[in-house]
Amino acid sequence: MSVYELAKRTQVTRLRMNDIVLRRRSVTAETAIRLSLVLRTTPEFWMTLQAAYDLEEARRMLRRSSNVRTAVA
Repeated sequence: MSVYELAKRTQVTRLRMNDIVLRRRSVTAETAIRLSLVLRTTPEFWMTLQAAYDLEEARRMLRRSSNVRTAVA
């Protein structure tokens, strides 16, 4: 499914959906609900994916910091 089609089905802008796909924007609770309705999943699925991504990004940022490098697994 294209970004255009997904945006159309979820009733969000193509720009918003494209930004989510390109990791420039986070999945919000509202978007999680919309995605779950269209893709027959659960909102929790999308929120869990977003939380996992956010944690991994935070770990990467902390690893780059020389002050915290040894404390982050």
